[in-house]
Amino acid sequence: MTYYDAGDGCQVFNSLWYPDPSYNLPVLGIDLLAFNRKKYLGIVDFQPLYEDEAMHASTFESMLAPIKQQYPTLKGKMSSKFYDETQFFSNEMLFARFDDESVVFDELFPAFQEYVASHVDMIKQSTPCHDIEQCNKVLDRHGAYDTYSAERDPATGLFAAMFGKEWADEFVYDFLFGLSEKPSMDEKAKKDEQPSKNPYANSSK
Repeated sequence: MTYYDAGDGCQVFNSLWYPDPSYNLPVLGIDLLAFNRKKYLGIVDFQPLYEDEAMHASTFESMLAPIKQQYPTLKGKMSSKFYDETQFFSNEMLFARFDDESVVFDELFPAFQEYVASHVDMIKQSTPCHDIEQCNKVLDRHGAYDTYSAERDPATGLFAAMFGKEWADEFVYDFLFGLSEKPSMDEKAKKDEQPSKNPYANSSK
């Protein structure tokens, strides 16, 4: 969990819930951001470990759909600028970019609470599998998720602007996504040549 508090200018809450690898279940991903109390971004999702929806995501999306249906503001689409929403994102992801603060209390917070409660209930109702081979497969998918996210996380640009690129890279790869594989020196050099991106500067959907 990460909470960055810069007063009204910037508030960032990030949390990832990885079930124990004895549970072959999705990661609960949460990103809540506010800028100057004028621009808001909210993302909450049961992030599937596998690309095959029938293999993983479809088994829990049915429990999320009725929740999402109650909150029309949270039915936005994520930009493909950073992520491919067909990888590690479900069809029932809550996504909203808005400038009306009332949405936080009327829709985002109650939907967030319901998704968190549903994720906890899902784990409680599941039976763990302690087979070493199966657990290792789940851990491998956790690592793949972390690597995918670390390579694309737009917050890296935000952290780099505030604390420097070296600190931002270490924070993202070693803390936020601790199971990720760091890029090689050649890959890092190519990435460093690309202009830094701050997605939160653009408030359009």
